[in-house]
Amino acid sequence: MSKVRLIGCLMMLLLFPAWVSAQTHETLVAAQAHVVLHLACRHHVRRNGRDPDLWNRACDLAVNLLLRDAGFALPAGFEADEQYLDM
Repeated sequence: MSKVRLIGCLMMLLLFPAWVSAQTHETLVAAQAHVVLHLACRHHVRRNGRDPDLWNRACDLAVNLLLRDAGFALPAGFEADEQYLDM
């Protein structure tokens, strides 16, 4: 299960307490920015008929590259794969 999750159209952000307590302030800010950037890019309404898991992974990679390049400290497990830069 994801450590940070956006639940459909409810726009509810879930942060799991055990995960939160193990993070630095900087990585918590990055995790929140990650979710907000998904919303700003409208990923939740652009999926259409695409595979939900594949779509989420692709959007995560795009968001994480943007955050990393903006200077955010990404939490462990938040991938930022260079091969997808400038796509």
